Amino acid sequence: MRHNRFRLLAVAATTAAVALVLSYVRHATAPAGTPPEYSAQDLCGVAYTIIDEHQLTGDGNDGATIHLGYDRTSKSYCTVTMRDRQTPPTSLTTHLQATGYPADEKTATAADYAGPVFTYPRGNCVTWGGTINHTTWRTPTPHCQSP
Repeated sequence: MRHNRFRLLAVAATTAAVALVLSYVRHATAPAGTPPEYSAQDLCGVAYTIIDEHQLTGDGNDGATIHLGYDRTSKSYCTVTMRDRQTPPTSLTTHLQATGYPADEKTATAADYAGPVFTYPRGNCVTWGGTINHTTWRTPTPHCQSP
């Protein structure tokens, strides 16, 4: 069981690294105002289904969406905060916390997204959220996936 978790984390890390490289290449060549060419599921991995999201409006015309993904096989969650379109450099954060455990956050500046962050909650509940510039949102109640 532990070996499978490490394998899933390795696959997720590889997927995220490839997406990061593609983000820099696409961001450098895409015109301003265009949406990213990949999805939250691309960043989390093919095993994850996006089960919830929350729209953020930042300073000026900056906007981002926080996505929560769930993998039914591993019973793990993933969160990523993505800019809605390419704009000047922006500070982004994504947040994920299994109930009763320390939170995990990733912050990015001048990127299209922050994350992904993964967790394997014991008890199936997580809180999640994100930030664009100075606008922050956290889920008001834990999200609990039924087994």
